[in-house]
Amino acid sequence: MFTIDPIAEETACQGSYGYRLHRGVKDCAVYLWMVSANPTANRRFILEADIKGFFPSVCHKWLLENLPMDKRILKEFLKAGYMEEASLQPTLEGFPQGSPISPPLANLALNGLEKILREQDFLTTRYADDFVVLGKSE
Repeated sequence: MFTIDPIAEETACQGSYGYRLHRGVKDCAVYLWMVSANPTANRRFILEADIKGFFPSVCHKWLLENLPMDKRILKEFLKAGYMEEASLQPTLEGFPQGSPISPPLANLALNGLEKILREQDFLTTRYADDFVVLGKSE
């Protein structure tokens, strides 16, 4: 976990607040307030979204091809499974939400969302798999 955090921080999007050192939900709320409550704000249309089933559905192949880390270690982690009621459960896709490495993996997987939306003139902020998009029109 501690070796992947610097990678996740180095590549993190500015609008990402979830599971990051020295950032939290209050910082995300302050950003949204500053952007939308300003009398000169021109992005008054807000979309709030949550990627349903994000953690268990992340594609292992995509992670292995796109994350800047040791592929052997990542592959071993992704296939390690998880314990539920004293029984080992396989992880064929995604990763367990409660594992220590899940937050940085989630942030790495979602990096780029903000860039794509910014290219379309939207502002966005994200806390894990929950995000808010602010736009000038519907």
